[in-house]
Amino acid sequence: MDNKQNTIISGTGLIEKLIYILFLERPKETTLGGGLGYVIYFTIKIFKPYLNNLSTIIDIQNIPVAEWILFGAITVNVPSLFKKRKLSPEVEDTLIVIDRIKRDKEISKLEITSMYRRLYDKVLTNVTLDKDTALNAHDLAKQFAEADTKSGGPGISA
Repeated sequence: MDNKQNTIISGTGLIEKLIYILFLERPKETTLGGGLGYVIYFTIKIFKPYLNNLSTIIDIQNIPVAEWILFGAITVNVPSLFKKRKLSPEVEDTLIVIDRIKRDKEISKLEITSMYRRLYDKVLTNVTLDKDTALNAHDLAKQFAEADTKSGGPGISA
């Protein structure tokens, strides 16, 4: 594959990721960003007499409202564009539920540890680990086992 095709493919991937983030992953932020873009457009129209005296490289007064809305939506979502998701949504949701249960003190510490352990086991069975991650997971399993030995709870085989 030549360099031009690589550029097109990587650009297409960026556009696909942007569309995914804008409309599926972060629709609230996209809506707020669109509103921000409209506020910028409206502010420019209000101050149009004052902006006429400024000499600028880009004539911001003649930028259409749709472009300001798109600018706002993309600007608000820029951090998400470059941020990699560390965990799957299911794992993040499960962690939130466990934290909520822990905060409300609905179950014992041993049961909470057991919930974390089951989540840990489930995640490890569903992912393929590279060598470094596998070593880190092994170390984590050892720490769980040591903590269980000290607390008298069931251990994880390391």
